[in-house]
Amino acid sequence: MLEDKIDFHVGGYLSNVCLACMPVYEEQQGPHMVSVCLDTTITTTKCSRYSFRAFDYAPRRRWLSRRYLVSKMGKKWHLVYLDYAWGQSTRDAYIEQIKKAGGETVETTGVPAQHGRHDAFLSKIQGNFDGIFAILFGGPAVTFVNQAYDLGLTKKYKLAGDGAVAESTHLPALGAKVEGSWASTATSPYWTRAQHALPQEVLR
Repeated sequence: MLEDKIDFHVGGYLSNVCLACMPVYEEQQGPHMVSVCLDTTITTTKCSRYSFRAFDYAPRRRWLSRRYLVSKMGKKWHLVYLDYAWGQSTRDAYIEQIKKAGGETVETTGVPAQHGRHDAFLSKIQGNFDGIFAILFGGPAVTFVNQAYDLGLTKKYKLAGDGAVAESTHLPALGAKVEGSWASTATSPYWTRAQHALPQEVLR
């Protein structure tokens, strides 16, 4: 703000970057509109009068999908999440909402926010549960689905995920590997070829 002499900033993609920048905007008393970051704490425990966003965040999206996950797909879930601010807060929101819907999170697995292979993490995913819920986006999401398919996890367990797991731009790289899976974001066009239509009961 000082160097470029700006009065207002719009932007932010990764939640950890948004969280790191928020104290700077507050110190300089410069308004900052978050463009993408979904971390829960941005507008709760770390809320600042100088940073705001005009869209939903983790708990609301999980509230919309919890009943369908538990009543239609399975009671017990293993959550796989990107191990940084957004993934962690979204993981916590899903654990809470799945429990409220009468389900159970039996285990969670954090994976690095890089595009490399996740064999060391995914090979440990096993046990008595109904499905795997993925909280991922971008390159790591494509890597996860491909590797989960190769390891046979998508045959053994049901696969669901946050809407960003299989954005429309990912589908050419995923193909039939996501057929029959389901994405949770009610307003998302994601997984249009692969997902079940979101039931009206979820939207009420």
